[in-house]
Amino acid sequence: MSKRLRALDQQLQGIRASDFFPGRDALDADAALDALRREVDLHLSPDEPAATEAAIAPLRVLAALVHYVDVGGLPVDEAPGFELLVRGLQARHARDDALLAAALPLFDAACAAMQVPDDP
Repeated sequence: MSKRLRALDQQLQGIRASDFFPGRDALDADAALDALRREVDLHLSPDEPAATEAAIAPLRVLAALVHYVDVGGLPVDEAPGFELLVRGLQARHARDDALLAAALPLFDAACAAMQVPDDP
């Protein structure tokens, strides 16, 4: 299947190389080939994660916080308190599934707090 995709991609590149006036059709062809590639990947590897497009700005803040607590890096204002809570949960729950179940409300609350605008 990937051999056919490569052949289609080469054909498309050949057409684009001789297209002196590319327009919307060229963009549509690229998008269609990308969509086909994603569908083939999903069919061949259904258990693999797939990228999606979604707005995740508050989750970026949470991601930076979790990254800092986990491995360090750029400091985040909320990190000391958040790390204290996570370490406390780790001390109370030896099993990963129990820790995850206990930590989810903490992460949900942190995410909700990050979506609330700061008061001026």
